[in-house]
Amino acid sequence: MTLPAQTLTELQADVSSIKAQLASPKPKHSLIRECLLSVRHVLEHAGGKLAATGILAALSTLVGP
Repeated sequence: MTLPAQTLTELQADVSSIKAQLASPKPKHSLIRECLLSVRHVLEHAGGKLAATGILAALSTLVGP
């Protein structure tokens, strides 16, 4: 499955933000949550194949329904 360039860039920015927060001595949990919600939203609209991999289920566990 191929994602549009803009969508891929958005995902990469969210993942980078999450990594930066996790590396911080005082991570901002609300920022991590918002980035995870953004990733989930993008993946939900990316297609059914992702749902089968369990990625969306794992994100739902992290950020809730």
